[in-house]
Amino acid sequence: MPGCSEARTAGGKPPSKRGTSRFHSENCRPAPGACVPRGAPPPQGSPRPTPRRRAPPIGWTPALKRALRNASRRAAFQRFDDTIDDTDRRHGWFRANPHERFFVKLEDRQTTAASDVESRTPLGATASFAAEDLDPGRERRPLESYFQEIGGTRTLRREEEVYLAKELEAATAALRDSLYRIPSSSRYVVDRWDSLRALSHTGAKLSESMGDEETGEIAARVERAVKRLRVLHAERDRNAKRRATKAVAKSDDKIADELEKAQLSLAVLAELRERAFAIAKQMKDLRKGTKRLAELEAEAGLPKEEMQKSVSAVREAHARMTEVKNRFIEHNLKLVVAIAKDYRNLGLSFPDLIQEGNLGLIRAVEKFDHRRGFKFSTYAVWWIRQALVRAIQNHSRTIRLPSHVHDRLQRSQRVRAELTGKLGREPTAAELAPALGTDIDSLESLDRLSREAISLESSVAGTEKRLEEFVSDATAITPDSGIDGDRMRSGVGSLIQSLSDREQLILRLRYGLGGEEEHTLEQIGQSLGLSRERVRQLEARALKKLRETAPAQRLYPILEP
Repeated sequence: MPGCSEARTAGGKPPSKRGTSRFHSENCRPAPGACVPRGAPPPQGSPRPTPRRRAPPIGWTPALKRALRNASRRAAFQRFDDTIDDTDRRHGWFRANPHERFFVKLEDRQTTAASDVESRTPLGATASFAAEDLDPGRERRPLESYFQEIGGTRTLRREEEVYLAKELEAATAALRDSLYRIPSSSRYVVDRWDSLRALSHTGAKLSESMGDEETGEIAARVERAVKRLRVLHAERDRNAKRRATKAVAKSDDKIADELEKAQLSLAVLAELRERAFAIAKQMKDLRKGTKRLAELEAEAGLPKEEMQKSVSAVREAHARMTEVKNRFIEHNLKLVVAIAKDYRNLGLSFPDLIQEGNLGLIRAVEKFDHRRGFKFSTYAVWWIRQALVRAIQNHSRTIRLPSHVHDRLQRSQRVRAELTGKLGREPTAAELAPALGTDIDSLESLDRLSREAISLESSVAGTEKRLEEFVSDATAITPDSGIDGDRMRSGVGSLIQSLSDREQLILRLRYGLGGEEEHTLEQIGQSLGLSRERVRQLEARALKKLRETAPAQRLYPILEP
């Protein structure tokens, strides 16, 4: 090739490729037809080329793991947040909104562009649905806004779930320790246990187990802890009277250990927290030396200053626990929507199903144990489904049926469908009862329970009238009329007792009182041997007597329209 002879060395070999660069300045371009050796350095005065950097691998680096192990929890959490945010942004996991952080509250999330919303609109919504949501002049329905909010979150990875679970466990442990250091908490637990045992012989509401313990074992464990707490309370009171500060602190440590062994439920922790807040709030506005402050300090078991410090620690631990729990929940809200879709048209509206499923999700976050090796979504599905099934059973019918009756109805429907497929017809009660392991009477009773109640306020198809207009009895006595009639009968019965026997008989026969038929004046006169006019006079005199009596005046309001 012309002009390329200088590109080869004396030995006829091309120059080595080591140390070469493929970046050249505009000023270093060779003349047309010239050939530049690949190994030749760029001319003097040309700008130094910028080498291309390799993108870091996705995932956890050893440096990040060492930082998480050695740094404090709060500092590690912040570094974890920033690192994940940087990794997500670099690799395009939030392309719809590159400024969106990994952990972000729902109310702070930015609205994405219409073209990006189409690709992540939940529940198979169309592009027009997403575009309408971005129209500022259109009022969005709450469910659409909710889908728009949760559409920007992604599912957590396994490492992130484990980290959040550890953070939640540490925050909950800090909250428990802060509450157990307040002496009034243990006394409240003892009083609460005594009141609970007065209502029931089980402690299921006060304590929760970490395994599959029976309710009786839970109650026995809490009962043992309460007995030891009573002994420790007496020991602490004796040390407090002797003003033995070290002995009192040692007793407080033992009490905290016993409360930790009792494994109090989160509901009881909430009661302890609110109780501590209430006592601290009352102490805040009281001066030293007042009688009320002394009573509150005796109730709390701590001076005012120490109580305020303890409450501050409780408030900080609770805020930390709530923050981590909310982050865990927000990144799994789409899981609830996906499961709730399978339970539509079973008696509850879709928004109600989502609400009930979210309650199950919250329970799953509280009970999740990362040490078992399962992903959170695998564990949470069962809690969400249980919450949805229980909600349908409790709220789908006008007349609520117990859960065990719902289970029997579902089994009956399943067996009935199987027999229908085998027999090719609807099975009879005699054929269905043995398959269910019950008798015919119980089966008929179960069928009656399965009938749905129809509201009288429901409209009739094809008309604007309500059902009650078709089934109402125009001749039936209304409840108000029935009550007034009973009052009138009892009042008249006692009223005519003031008349003579002949006057009572005339009124009974004339007006059909006491089950008698109504008679004419002629018929009454024939039966009594009196003329028609005489019977009329006796009737008028008897009615005049009744009008002038005080009991008759009390019956006038009943006769008013």
